[in-house]
Amino acid sequence: MIGYKIVIFPNALTRNMTKAAVGLLKEVKEKRSSREMLDRMLSHGVIFEIFDFPEWAELEKRFLKT
Repeated sequence: MIGYKIVIFPNALTRNMTKAAVGLLKEVKEKRSSREMLDRMLSHGVIFEIFDFPEWAELEKRFLKT
């Protein structure tokens, strides 16, 4: 028997995100608002934590011309 330490699902994330995006766009088109879908969204704070926003902001300061 061959053992694997990693398994990938190459299209699962893309397909899941696309389904969510289509649902959001349908909601906005029908109701002119995304308010009723807030429980399915991450807050800006959580997104900033996931992507380490302070580190990116520091990099931006270093390389942006002012």
